Amino acid sequence: MYNTSQKWKENIYKNVQSILNIYIDDKLINPDYILDFKVGQTLFEENLELGSITSKYIEFKIYKDKMPQNMKKVKVDYGIKINESLKVSEVNTSILGTLKGIKVRSLTGDTNGYEIIPIGIFNVDEYKDNDDNTLTIKCIDNMSKFEFKYDGSTLTYPATLLEVLKAICSKAGVELGSVSFLNSDKKIAVYDNTVSAREYISYIAESAGVSTGIIYQYFNDKKDIFIEGIKQYSNSIMFPMINVLESQKIEINNFDKLLNTMIDKFIETHTISKKAHEELIAMSHLDSDISAIFKNFEFETTEKIVTLLENNNIHLENPREKVHIIINIVDNLCHEIVYHKHPQINYDIMKNEVINIIKNILK
Repeated sequence: MYNTSQKWKENIYKNVQSILNIYIDDKLINPDYILDFKVGQTLFEENLELGSITSKYIEFKIYKDKMPQNMKKVKVDYGIKINESLKVSEVNTSILGTLKGIKVRSLTGDTNGYEIIPIGIFNVDEYKDNDDNTLTIKCIDNMSKFEFKYDGSTLTYPATLLEVLKAICSKAGVELGSVSFLNSDKKIAVYDNTVSAREYISYIAESAGVSTGIIYQYFNDKKDIFIEGIKQYSNSIMFPMINVLESQKIEINNFDKLLNTMIDKFIETHTISKKAHEELIAMSHLDSDISAIFKNFEFETTEKIVTLLENNNIHLENPREKVHIIINIVDNLCHEIVYHKHPQINYDIMKNEVINIIKNILK
């Protein structure tokens, strides 16, 4: 969305002179080379709802011999003349196409007296070679660059929606168009690395104009929402520790360092949302559904670590029992450091003792 002047708002639906500038790799293209132009949007989801993500595309026809080599980026600006209105007979002696139902007259670089807004920056997606020595070029906007799993571990949590959005755009190599939106300062306590960057943007868009009606299209009641939150929170607690084990080969010469890093990550994730963690643990003792979720999550985590150990040629007798013991020892260490904080205890010594215990279990 772009702010426009009052004159723009008054003239946009009138018969006014308009311009459409197409830049290919930052070079303005002569309007005589462009034979047709259209703009549209595609929807990633089946239905258009609050928070839905669309991708804008453009399609234009250009003379083949006027086509720049190795074309990568296309930028499009659109403007209308705001200083004077023209008679219908004076408009569009050389119509090249339509843009949002408004006839386009000129593709010149002369913006004197015009108010210009950007249509977008697009990436070349496909070419169609026509029989009349022309090419039809389809380009899509940068939303296509967000089809990757977002790892939010570079941020410190709780993090604001704006901070998350900035991090996603930086990772995608896309410039953020605006840093001002509704609920931009709203904070989230955890991240989910199984969710794509595009889905994150969808969540942020939904939060910027959210209604409870939309939420309850996906969840039956508040308990369903709470349970989904528990699943995501549990993943955010365990994933950084699992990621440490997955990121490097487990060997004797790096074992102490690996365990130190793993424990530090576990402590860090516990620190993210101390109050939430305490309440979730309490709820697990009171609600059988929530208790079952925690038990299943503990089992899945145990299985992941057993598999990682076996993949690194560490084969244990009674592996699940031993790994379960290790997880509980590390978890209790984290609780002691983050929640209990006994002043008489030296936690550096305690952490070293825990590491020694783990090494003995894994012998």
